[in-house]
This record gives sequence, structure tokens and C-alpha cells, in this order.
Amino acid sequence: MVTKLLFQHLTFWAAQKKSTFEIRWTFDGTVYLVKESAVGTETVIDWTDPIPLLIQGVGIMTAWGSDGLWIIEPSRNCLDEIWIKTLNSGDVDASLTPDVFNHYTSLSDYHIFPSHNQFRISVEACHDAFILLSAAKSLQSQDFYEICMGAKSNKKTVFRRKYNSNNILSLHTPDILSCTERTTVVVRWTHSGRIILLKESQVGTEIIMTWTDPSPLPIKGVGIMTSWGANGIWTMEHSSFFIGRYCGVLGTYGNMNLLSTSTQPSRMSCLSKCSPNSGCLGVNFNQQTYKCELVSGWQAIEKSINLNWAFYTKCLNETMVCLACLV
Repeated sequence: MVTKLLFQHLTFWAAQKKSTFEIRWTFDGTVYLVKESAVGTETVIDWTDPIPLLIQGVGIMTAWGSDGLWIIEPSRNCLDEIWIKTLNSGDVDASLTPDVFNHYTSLSDYHIFPSHNQFRISVEACHDAFILLSAAKSLQSQDFYEICMGAKSNKKTVFRRKYNSNNILSLHTPDILSCTERTTVVVRWTHSGRIILLKESQVGTEIIMTWTDPSPLPIKGVGIMTSWGANGIWTMEHSSFFIGRYCGVLGTYGNMNLLSTSTQPSRMSCLSKCSPNSGCLGVNFNQQTYKCELVSGWQAIEKSINLNWAFYTKCLNETMVCLACLV
């Protein structure tokens, strides 16, 4: 029997700090309280009621001297957002490195392509977060534009056209990035060669840079990179309907936040625990001990070699994208 999972998404402020939780429950009586953070999700409560109560309503309250401000969001699916971690690529950028495009992570690997001449992306990085707009989907082209946010110790935003060219723009943008919070930007371009970088905030959007190329390059692919000592976590909205298929690699283990741990008689039984859970990205299954770990969504993929384990993720775009295979 397939168990359908229901959950409510709640956000509230306490002492000027926002905390975000998800409350999940199943018809067989399991109740979860999951807390979100900048690095993923953490299961706070995982309990199964031997005599489940029927849940038809949700209430909120603050007490014992406390006031609260609550925000309730509609149910979400972890497949609606792609998380990508970029490690420090070293001292590389388009002003110094002839094959700089080889240091970028191509969004086409995740089946993400520019649509309507724009895209929206968020990044957590202390400095030097790069976006490449390339004439090739694979990024393998000398025709590109490079945007660097947080250059010069998070003081500048720099724009370049092709390798070994002077900075076309070098703008003063102090603290445009944050080590602990998302910076969300929108990149737009027109067929006439105008390129715009906008930054979103709680009060609206702000134009960071705009420039018009008199000889426009075609833009067919997008890449992301962090360098000059910086690592980054990037997130993009991505709508993907789960059709029940998984993909993965034997001999690997997902070093990620977990929703729950149990023992299951088979790999298929383990996967069936993840399928109805919209917050479950995939599973770790130990082929020797039959240990089954449900891996939480809303975090970047991290995995290691471990011959006794197999790491599987839900397939995106039907079976075209395997997150467990990409990293």
C-alpha cells in the first residue's frame, strides 16, 4: 500500500530571526517536524503513533510570554528547486584563463536552459561568484560574457566580454554577496545586445548593471563558478514532475541531511518509503545491512565512495537528469 504524505509549511519570527519548519504526517501515523537552514533540512521530531489520529486542521499559538509572526506557505516539492555546490576553482577568470569555460558548471547538465532571454538564480558565497553567458550550450566556446559578483573582497561587480579583454564594467557593489544568506539575481538580455543584471530584495528589484554590446554574441548556455578562494551554493527554481523512477550509482553514499533511517527488506522497499514524500530527494541503501536512509531535499548533492552503499535520487525531467550521477 502506498502511503500518501501530507505536510504544512510554516515560517515564523522569534527575536527578529526567522525560523522555517515543515510539519509532515502520514496516514499510518508517522509525524515529522523538519527545520530548514542555509545548509539544508534537519529532522527535529520523527515519531509514529500506534493509534493514529485523523488530522484535519492545523492551529498555531505562542505562549508563556512570547509573541510571534507566522507565515504559512503552500506545500512544496523538493524537485521544484535545484541546489548546486561549486567549489573554489582557483585563481581563474576570463581576464587570465584562456579556457575559463572549462572551470564552470554548465546548467545544461541539469537540463536548465535560458528561456525568454532571462533566468533567475540565487547564490550563497562570500565573494567571487561568476555567471557565464555562452554562445554554446556546452559552454565550449570562446564567445561568452562573464559576470563576477563580489570581486575584490566582495566590493565590486565586474563584467567581461571574451578572454583576455579589459573589464567592460567594474562597479562598486559593496556586500552584494553573503556567506550565510541567499543573493537572488535575474540576468536578462535582448537580441539587440543589451545585458541587464538585477538583484532582488525584500523591497523590490535593483538594477546592478546594464550594458549594450554593439556586436552581440548569441547566448545559448549558462555556467556558474566560484573562484579566488570562494565556494558557493546555488539554487534555481525547476519544475519537474516525479514519475516514480530513480537513478543512482552503486558504491556511493550521499553525505547529506537525512529525514529518517530504517531497515527495509529490499532496495525497492526503501525507495517506496521516499516516493510519496515530497521532501525526500532520494535514498541511501546499504546492500549488506539493509539500512535505508531517506535523504532530504533542499540541499546540494554531496557524495563519497562507499562500496556497501548505493545512493539514488528521484529522476528529473522524467529520466533525463540524474542528480546522483552528476556530482
